Amino acid sequence: MIINQDEHCCDSPKEKGVVSDGAVDGRKYDGEKQKILFVLKEPYEEGDDRSILGNWHIREVVEKWVTDVRLDIPTYFNICKTLSAIWNVPYSRELISRVAIVNVKKNPGCTKSVEDEIEIAFESNSIEIIRQINSLKPDLVIFGGTAHHFEKHFSVSKVKVDGECNFVNIDFASNGKKTLCLCVWHPAYSKYPGTVIPEITNLLTKLGKLK
Repeated sequence: MIINQDEHCCDSPKEKGVVSDGAVDGRKYDGEKQKILFVLKEPYEEGDDRSILGNWHIREVVEKWVTDVRLDIPTYFNICKTLSAIWNVPYSRELISRVAIVNVKKNPGCTKSVEDEIEIAFESNSIEIIRQINSLKPDLVIFGGTAHHFEKHFSVSKVKVDGECNFVNIDFASNGKKTLCLCVWHPAYSKYPGTVIPEITNLLTKLGKLK
């Protein structure tokens, strides 16, 4: 069933400064046989006065990036490179519209994330984040520098295998159904394409999860 595009979104837009997130395009996401969710640290927005930032949806920035090749956003580029490898399709900026992105911290951050702020945000937003994940029902979760928060929350430990990315299986809905979660660097990491993506494909190939 195709659901309303906004049903998978963070439903706290009335809170000042919040950046809503979730499925970039609800219809495309729901139409995917392999639903992929990226859980990242925080949205980014430039501006000296932090008090007036936020109040937008990540979809707005994604759409601008997809249509304007002059925009350089390494996070989105590497997300699309990851999808190209997992789905075995040519690289395209359009690929990002087929996934979901959820941030731990819902307010805009600066160029470099402050880990203490991310940790506090997870403690504050964990119920909403897990609700979002359960609403999205992903087949695969990719934690971009955020896995440790979920490991602690769900009392689980990641599996480490040389040459493959670390992973953990989490029962987000507490119903006995576990979701495969990859524990990797944030997509903005400079060595992501040459280091992280091969480790992802090595693991998923072994598990039979590549398209």
